[in-house]
Amino acid sequence: MTSRVLGKGVCPKCGNEGSLVLKEISGKIYVYFKHGRKWCYIGPLSEVDLRELIFTLENYHSFTTKFKDFIITYGVKSMSRALMFILGISFILVAYSLSVNPNFSGIVLALTVLSTIAFPTLIASYELSPLPKVKYSHLRGILSKGLHYYLSLALIIIALVFIASFPLTSPYNVMINVENFSMKTSLSTLLLTSMIVVFLQRPLGQKGFTIYLIIPLTFMLLMFLPVIVVRDVWLWGFMKFAALATVILSIVTIAISLGILLFIKVLKMLVVGEGKL
Repeated sequence: MTSRVLGKGVCPKCGNEGSLVLKEISGKIYVYFKHGRKWCYIGPLSEVDLRELIFTLENYHSFTTKFKDFIITYGVKSMSRALMFILGISFILVAYSLSVNPNFSGIVLALTVLSTIAFPTLIASYELSPLPKVKYSHLRGILSKGLHYYLSLALIIIALVFIASFPLTSPYNVMINVENFSMKTSLSTLLLTSMIVVFLQRPLGQKGFTIYLIIPLTFMLLMFLPVIVVRDVWLWGFMKFAALATVILSIVTIAISLGILLFIKVLKMLVVGEGKL
């Protein structure tokens, strides 16, 4: 458990002046007021408007001017992140509802693009905020069980998102034809899948790029494995189609994912003058 004093303020619980303290407990931040040896619990940081409590900010620990500005406007910024998330989800839900009509494929793609912009913006805002100190704590908890475990789970999640987003339409599609097998995948589906790939990569840092190599290779192995056991012409043709589809869709998804990563980096550079993938 770590704690940090922000400054002086008036406690809303007892009405007395005291020091406002942030405590990090199990990855979450809570607000307290300290009056000598007495403590007053105010609530989770996400539910407290610090602007109404603090009247003096002090230079404790490694506080910088940017961090002070963040504390003063935290309520607004956290609200903005919630708004970006709601907008992203709303765009996707509306896109699903419009996908039943082929004439709306252009609108569906536009809504998917907007959601793809909203979520990277949310990621950049989240990573730039100094609180919480440990980012992506839930994903890091899974990662702590082992990289192979994390990548296996990521593979399942990406596959499920790809299948779930398959109904989304688009005027631009990736067509794959091999012998008697064919598949059309919309750009909307690839955008949404790429966004999930980027999200799952964030806790891994630079090592996260392994997710772009291991997952396609795993898909290809799974496609060809039955052919080794069952020698059948139809099955062989299907596996060739599945392997080619995996390679092509993986390349397109990786390219889009790298574009989203670049977009996140640019956003962070525009805010603080520097950014790291």
